[in-house]
Amino acid sequence: MNYTHLTQEERYQIYALKKAGDSQSEIVTVIDRSVSTISRELSRNRGARGYRPKQAHNKAVERKAINARAIDDATWQFTQEKLMLQWSPVKWYRKTGQVVKLCYGQSEDHNHEQETHTIFQ
Repeated sequence: MNYTHLTQEERYQIYALKKAGDSQSEIVTVIDRSVSTISRELSRNRGARGYRPKQAHNKAVERKAINARAIDDATWQFTQEKLMLQWSPVKWYRKTGQVVKLCYGQSEDHNHEQETHTIFQ
């Protein structure tokens, strides 16, 4: 099973199953996630009023933003120049020796996970 972040829909599903009295192992079976993922999600986001999916998702988005890597101006400018020259991932690797990550999917404004592929790892 590949690692992906829990979606907002999965968090609401966890909430509904928990509220219905399902155990963690039953939740794992229903949403097809590892035991550790569900356990971590519930313990990390348990408050005085129990597990709240909206707050859990907001906290996850905040953590993701805090841990996001910032691109310095020089790297950003270099990248824009090479994209304008239509460099391919292969050419990028040959010229810079850097691993290229291509991201397919919709922007963060949507509730869809993005799929990332690493070239020349």
